[in-house]
Amino acid sequence: MALNLFIREHELVWEEPEIHVVRVPYAHLGLAHTNCYIMRSGDDVLVIDPGVRSVRAGLVLAGAAKSIGIDLDQARYLCTHLHFDHAAMLKELAHPGAQILLGEAAYFNNPWNHYDKRKALLRDVLRKEGVPSVSMRGLAAYMSEVRVCDLPDRVYKLLSEGDVVRVGPHAMRVVETPGHTRGHICLFSEEEGFLISGDHVLEEITTGLSLPFEGDDSTRDYLDSLDKVGALSCRAVLPGHGEAFFDLTGRIDQMREHHALRLGQVYETVALNPEARGHQITRVMPWKKRGPFKDWGRLNPYLRLSMLTQMLSYLEFLVRAGEIERLEDDTARRYRIA
Repeated sequence: MALNLFIREHELVWEEPEIHVVRVPYAHLGLAHTNCYIMRSGDDVLVIDPGVRSVRAGLVLAGAAKSIGIDLDQARYLCTHLHFDHAAMLKELAHPGAQILLGEAAYFNNPWNHYDKRKALLRDVLRKEGVPSVSMRGLAAYMSEVRVCDLPDRVYKLLSEGDVVRVGPHAMRVVETPGHTRGHICLFSEEEGFLISGDHVLEEITTGLSLPFEGDDSTRDYLDSLDKVGALSCRAVLPGHGEAFFDLTGRIDQMREHHALRLGQVYETVALNPEARGHQITRVMPWKKRGPFKDWGRLNPYLRLSMLTQMLSYLEFLVRAGEIERLEDDTARRYRIA
């Protein structure tokens, strides 16, 4: 193992198997880039999470490929999940005939015939939770995944728990880790002990939880997924954002403490605001040590989205746990202590 933590725009971070990280630029919630990992063994190349679709991102990837000495037209592509900052570039890079590897759950949530139904359901949930109509269209767009499962003439390989992805002689096991999204997956090398974690576990950033508008308990899914990766004999984590790190167990403990704190705060906020709707609860939640955000309308829309999806995930968890009640009719959802 040879892990280089001093990473520039693209850098060799693992020697055997050969893994390069490419910092694909984008602007989102203060993050500067997505980590795209390029694995190579001989002529076999796997590109993991190619990033956003933009001219700048394309130039960075093309420059990295030239420097590394690979032909992106001959590569296979894998996405840990289908958020735009990880998967949108597939539309540019994965040419007809290319193989695209995806989690099975991500794939079946994404095709056109299901996508529009999900958007309609999403808008209905946002309306009932009290999101103003002026904000609803933008929020629905932000929450939607990139449509990349209907690209013509591509070869899709669907992955589920325990499947093996190989690059040359090197094997990585698929670990299903729902929570951030329904179809999120990680890759674990038993031989080398590294985990390619996507957005499931990041060193300093709190992983967002998916909106449970299709009946998912994404908070429970995420906590269970933390247990799953915590049981691995992991020596190093290669995350979707930020730097590689070594202490997976310690980071999991921090994430559990964080979500326990937030769930307690949500319970208290519901108790102080009986029969409030989800959007109202989000606005008065003490996200900061000194309390709620005072000027909600001026916040970055991605930040408002993140807080709303977290809140609705936490509310679903507490409803299922019997801690709070959801009162719902055709027009609204309201919450109160059980």
